[in-house]
Amino acid sequence: MRGIRSALVLCCIATSPCAADVTNAIFGKPVGGYSVNHIGYTCGYKAKMGCSVWVAYSLRPDYFGKERVLKTEPQLYTDPAVIASGLNAPTPDEVRNTSLTPLFFFSHDNALGRGPECEKEVYSLVNVGAAKIGGALPKVWHDLDAAARQWAQEFQEVWVVAGPIFPEEPERTPSRRMAIPEA
Repeated sequence: MRGIRSALVLCCIATSPCAADVTNAIFGKPVGGYSVNHIGYTCGYKAKMGCSVWVAYSLRPDYFGKERVLKTEPQLYTDPAVIASGLNAPTPDEVRNTSLTPLFFFSHDNALGRGPECEKEVYSLVNVGAAKIGGALPKVWHDLDAAARQWAQEFQEVWVVAGPIFPEEPERTPSRRMAIPEA
């Protein structure tokens, strides 16, 4: 339960309409990692974990209620920025085995209204963690995401910083390239 509360606190503290002049809030490059900037979000990718340790983005009511531009769901892909940096780059197969499901830090719903490239960037592996199928984590992330959208409706713009919480020795995907978050 501690991890779930920590994720909620992080989301609440980071939401603020005062950063309106910044495309996406950037909170520094993780040690052994790389900052990756996309249309809808910026993230701090950490090679040792094989995923981002934070993702930051803004939400505004004018993004909501839009139709999906892409007619087919894109496939997960290894981010070109991570490949170019030479960092550990998991493949889509990391989260496609029978016991894991993709956990999107910047969700599909938050990409609507920002264009087709933004919708496609949701599927970059810098925006994806691996969650255990049947576990509580996907629901927790969904609920936090819904709360952030509700706050954006109420306050006109919110900034969200979200990221996984790992135990000291996290479980890893079968290839060992991606850590599996606890919360």
